[in-house]
Order: sequence, then C-alpha cells, then structure tokens
Amino acid sequence: CIVNEFSEGQSLFSILHNPTQNLTWKDNLLQCAIDICEGMLYLHTQHTPILHRALRSQNIWISYYFCLKSKNTAKINFLDLACISADLPITRETEAWIAPEILTLNPNYSEKSDVYSFGIVLWEMATCAIPRRNGDESPAFPSNTMPIILEDLYYDCVSEVRPDFAFILNKLKTRVHKAVESQMGPYPVLHSPACNCSSIE
Repeated sequence: CIVNEFSEGQSLFSILHNPTQNLTWKDNLLQCAIDICEGMLYLHTQHTPILHRALRSQNIWISYYFCLKSKNTAKINFLDLACISADLPITRETEAWIAPEILTLNPNYSEKSDVYSFGIVLWEMATCAIPRRNGDESPAFPSNTMPIILEDLYYDCVSEVRPDFAFILNKLKTRVHKAVESQMGPYPVLHSPACNCSSIE
C-alpha cells in the first residue's frame, strides 16, 4: 500500500486544458517541469530504484500555487505508483504516454521508460493538447512556438537512447531556464478550442 500526502489542487491535465489559465513557460510551466523531474529523480535514485510506469499529466497533482505568478514551487504528488509491480493497464487513451518497450511487452524496460513518459508530458506542456501515437512515432514538437533547447530535450527523452533525470534536471535549470528568461520569452501556451480533452481524463 502506498499512501500519498493530501494536497489541495488539481491534476496537471486539468490545468493544461482549462482555457481560463494563463500559462507561460517563464511564469509557471518551467518550474512545474523541474518539480516533476526532481520527483522522478528521487524515485530513480533510491537504493532499489522505483519505476513509475504510469507518468502522465492526469497522474501529476499540482497545488494551487501553480496558478500564481510567483516563485512558489508546484507541489507534485505521483499517483498510480502501485503500477510498479502490477500489470500496467494500457488503453487507447493512455498509450501515447507509455514507452514503446512497455507497449511491446519487452521485459527489459528500465528507468528510461519513465523518461519517455516525461518527454510526452513536456510535449503536453508545450501544446496544451492531447498526445496521440502515430504508429511508433512520437508527436512532433511545436518548434515554431517553443525554444529550440526545449525541443531538443523533448526529442532526447523520446529517442531510443534517453538521458537520465539528473541530466534532464540540469538542462531544465540551466539552458532551458536561460531560454525562457530571455527576451524571446515568456513562451505562452494556449489551449486549443478544438481539443477533445473531455473524453480522456
């Protein structure tokens, strides 16, 4: 039995698909990505590494501080951790977040499978859209609206050879942070009115 600390707030999915939210990478999304990364790094660096295997925006809980333009850090709770030792339920609605090696029932999955899922969460945070799997291909990143370094990090996460969360965290705190704080920022993300998000959460 795994018990999560109670947290007031809502899922990252709900925030990303709320048209009334004013989301930018400078004001809140970068810090959210850092918090998620730190949480996953903690799981993976335990004496016996803990794999999440169900990391997606519906399973990331954000405190109300996230919606404020301040330096408060988002409070993340990771749900569905019971899936680390059980059969992972895969549906048409959730398969886009799941690493290819898990979808093909490859028994040699590892911490890098969570890195793939994190990459898809980054894509969600850059598009406010629902990821869809096109065969073996991951969704294309919106390179015309987001910093190049964030695009590079996304493709690192969803490639066959993926970095670990320590590498990702360092890049988020340095090069991505520098990019979103530049004059090109704040990199707002708008929810598409055509998004069919109500059918998935």
